[in-house]
Amino acid sequence: MRSSWGGALVAVALGLVALPAHLTAQDFRDDKGWRFAATPWMWLINLDGDLTLFGREADVEIDTGEILDALEFAWMSHLEVGKGNVGFFIEPIIAKLGSDGTVQVPGVGPTEAEVDIDQVMLDLGGAYRVAGPFEVVGGARYFSLDLTTQLEGIGEESRDSGWWNGFVGGRIRSDFADRWGVLLHGDVGFGESESNYMTMGVLQYRFSPRWGVDFGYKWLHDEIDPEGRRVDWTSDWFGGVVGVTIRR
Repeated sequence: MRSSWGGALVAVALGLVALPAHLTAQDFRDDKGWRFAATPWMWLINLDGDLTLFGREADVEIDTGEILDALEFAWMSHLEVGKGNVGFFIEPIIAKLGSDGTVQVPGVGPTEAEVDIDQVMLDLGGAYRVAGPFEVVGGARYFSLDLTTQLEGIGEESRDSGWWNGFVGGRIRSDFADRWGVLLHGDVGFGESESNYMTMGVLQYRFSPRWGVDFGYKWLHDEIDPEGRRVDWTSDWFGGVVGVTIRR
């Protein structure tokens, strides 16, 4: 049996992932010591994929509106410090989603169901400016998923899973006007996922040396290795990104 309802909700939580660094080319050009940047942000995500959970396969096709309907709590931010050609960043993401509705249970029929998801992701990484606007990036990315499903008259079941991936890639940061800059980022992941890669392009506008806004587009692909796990999924999520950056 294929169910789009339960699979879509689970994939919503898995879709809340990292947005890399938001220091600009201007930060390096004017660098005289330690630099700091903090960016609260959001990703207006759409998601396509295939997910198998509790022995059932689901086609996942969800848009931004459906994600916002299921969202109960979220915290997403990016912090980066650096000096000279070197930078380090940390990015915690916490999301809690919940939904209820009617699902079709084999041998039972229409059944009221509640689904609660707790998703945590943590990015730890670094960047090194090689030449001009080009930097190499790398680090580790951790995902944690806790899923609870309750079916009326049947019972409750909980599943949790966590996995690590490393990533390596590059990014280009360049100013093209007095207040405008561009960030291009791409990386490839490796580890407990069978396949993982990300690309992103962001325009940056600085209101002042300390304040700015970032907006652009991001695409991420992930395919988890199902061996020894209760979750098997392949996903592509994509959409606009927007954030406000505070620099010092």
